[in-house]
Amino acid sequence: MRKWTVEEIMKTRFLDQLERADRVSEYLDTVLPAAQPLRILEIGSSLGCLSAKLQERHLYEIHAVEPINADVAYCPENYRGIHLQNCRLQDMTTYEFDTVICVLPFVPCSERDDFLSTLRRVMKPHAKFICFVWKGTSFFIPGVETGCVHDMKVIVVSASSADPGNVLAQLTP
Repeated sequence: MRKWTVEEIMKTRFLDQLERADRVSEYLDTVLPAAQPLRILEIGSSLGCLSAKLQERHLYEIHAVEPINADVAYCPENYRGIHLQNCRLQDMTTYEFDTVICVLPFVPCSERDDFLSTLRRVMKPHAKFICFVWKGTSFFIPGVETGCVHDMKVIVVSASSADPGNVLAQLTP
């Protein structure tokens, strides 16, 4: 059996994430206002492919949070011009985002409540959380399924208190 090098594994991951970032950013172009300045946070930015795509297509202020040092170190050019915090979402020090994006999140059951309260804390009152999950899976935050991007479904959750069924709106920041 052939043994893969770390470099080969990272290159394969990079190409996969680059392709996924293309599809996700094309979808986001249809739902995010291009002419309006937005502060956007990408949770779990990994190799930075989506953050870089959003940065090159728009004049948004892009922030990214990624706890894995090796991912950030592999593609530092993807993080040029992007406000990166190499930490978990719960450890963030920047707040007040208009849109929070997460692609294929991994949130252990033991951290879900902490994740939700932190998510609410970093979002502006009328912000949106846009989450991309694999088709056929469920996500622990109730939201409106708004479409599909290739092999992922898109779930949008509003932080607006005008939505009484919204889990985020019920949390105090």
